[in-house]
Amino acid sequence: TAAAAPTPSAQKAAPKITAASYGTPPKGAVVEAQFRVLLDWTPALLRSALTSADGGNLRTAADLCDAILGDDRASAVLGTRAAALLGSELTFEPGTGRRKKKALKSAEADEDWWNAFPEDELSQLLIWGILLGVGLAELVWIDDPESGRAIPRIKVWHPRHLRFDWQSRSWMLRVDGGEEIAIS
Repeated sequence: TAAAAPTPSAQKAAPKITAASYGTPPKGAVVEAQFRVLLDWTPALLRSALTSADGGNLRTAADLCDAILGDDRASAVLGTRAAALLGSELTFEPGTGRRKKKALKSAEADEDWWNAFPEDELSQLLIWGILLGVGLAELVWIDDPESGRAIPRIKVWHPRHLRFDWQSRSWMLRVDGGEEIAIS
């Protein structure tokens, strides 16, 4: 025997999911530390940046990358490379088999992609990845006014605040105030 479908009045409305539902930290909870670097790069400082990066501390290597990005030619070449990667056609395919119900609808993924991952933020993340070998970003949940759904939005952080802790085998991020937090 088949079970009768519930009547429309017996069905409960699905709860509205907002960015607050995902536990967005209050403003000011985790803030990127501010900095300003003024260095004249010498061969000794270049070797020091390499040695520090090999040891897990990316501070001076990231500062060197900033200096490189200050050159219009290097910045233009890296921007062109990132634009070429972002210019590739992006498609989403619906899930199949057992994963069909768990996968995002391809239409929703296509609609939300550029809202969640704006091209300027992705470009910045790609440039850090190309130049330094690592990019750092945070997903911040926002309420999308167009769809009415909560979606993540990427926010790129400067990798100078990142270091690898060899004892705990984890990446540590220095935030505003000097505190370090483990990230994954």
